[in-house]
Amino acid sequence: VMKNNNNIFFGRIVLKTQKKMFNYILRQTSNREDTEDILQSVYTSVYKKIDNIDLDKIESYLYRSAHNAIVNYYKKRKNNHISYNDYHGVNSDKSVFIKDENNNNEKILTYLRTLSPSYKEIIELKYFQKKSYKEISSIIGKSTKAVESLLIRAKNKLRKKIEGKKK
Repeated sequence: VMKNNNNIFFGRIVLKTQKKMFNYILRQTSNREDTEDILQSVYTSVYKKIDNIDLDKIESYLYRSAHNAIVNYYKKRKNNHISYNDYHGVNSDKSVFIKDENNNNEKILTYLRTLSPSYKEIIELKYFQKKSYKEISSIIGKSTKAVESLLIRAKNKLRKKIEGKKK
């Protein structure tokens, strides 16, 4: 009976988190197929460990697992001699964009793509996933002060890129 309850619970977790986890990973990889593979591996890992996970912190655990999977994804790419910049070139997935009334998000996301993976991730977690410094700290494994500092550097870098393009 407990195993069946876990299956139902896990199904609910997937339904509740799938879209935002997919978008989080997609903004990091810019590749739909890789995103689907990473997401599947994250959910498979969580399912196997569901009995050992604090269910109150399941969403943080999912983000942490996704973060680790994305780091491994880039390590694998690096070992295959495909650079981050090469991979985020011409064939990037346009479905990443979210449009608002002024189309500002699309412009910002275009510049966001050019940031390093760590800057991109920190902005994604704070502004798109609406995570607190404490939650981000747990996800990426850094102190809240380090998160705050990283976010400031990421925003400054993004601002410079945007201002540089306006000239």
